[in-house]
Amino acid sequence: MVSCPYILMEDDNKNRLVTLLKCLTSLLAIAVWSFVAAIAMDNDEQGFGFNVMWETGLTVPFILGVLITLQGWGKLASPLPYFRDVGAFQVPLPSWLIGVSFMAVEFYSGPVLLMGSLAGEYGAIFSCAAVGALLDIAAYVTLSLYGFFGGLAYSWKLRCEREDGLCVKNCTCFGQYGAQKLSVWVLVQDVLVVLETVFVAARIISRGKI
Repeated sequence: MVSCPYILMEDDNKNRLVTLLKCLTSLLAIAVWSFVAAIAMDNDEQGFGFNVMWETGLTVPFILGVLITLQGWGKLASPLPYFRDVGAFQVPLPSWLIGVSFMAVEFYSGPVLLMGSLAGEYGAIFSCAAVGALLDIAAYVTLSLYGFFGGLAYSWKLRCEREDGLCVKNCTCFGQYGAQKLSVWVLVQDVLVVLETVFVAARIISRGKI
C-alpha cells in the first residue's frame, strides 16, 4: 500500500515539472519573437550588440525591455493563476480580458525594446514598442490606484485592515511570480517606472519614424 506522504511527494514533483515546462515553453515563445524582431530591426551598417546599444544611447531602453519581458514571461508561464489575481482588484471588466491585454502588450514591447536597443534601431517597430511600454505602465498605475482607492490595499506596514481580509495580495506585475501586496510601496515603484518609461518613450519617439 502506497503511503500518503509518497503520493503527496509524487504530486508535488508532477506540479513542479508542469510549472517548469510552462516556463520553458513561454520562454521559447519569447525567444522566437525576439529572434524575429532582431532580424526585422537589424542594421547591417552599424552592427548588433552591446557596443551598438551603448554608442546609440539605448542602455535605459534595454533595461526597460528586460523589465517588461520578465513581466510578460511571468504572466505567459501561468496565465490562469494570474487572471485570478487580477480579479482581486474587483474591476468591472473580465479579469481574463485585462490579463490578456497586458500579456499581448508586454510580449510585443519587451523583446522589441531589447532587440531594438542592441540594433541601435529607431524605426517604427521600435517606436511602437515605446508606445506599448507607455500603455503598459499607464494600465498598471490605473489598476493599482483602482485597488488602492477602492479600499483593497494593505497599510504601509503591509497589514490588511479589512474585516473580510480581501486585500490585494498580488499586484500582478510579474503574474503569480514575485507577488507583492498592493500598498503605497507598490505605488512608489509605479512612479519610478513611469519616470523611466516616459524618458525612454520620449527619446525613442522623438528620434523614431512613428
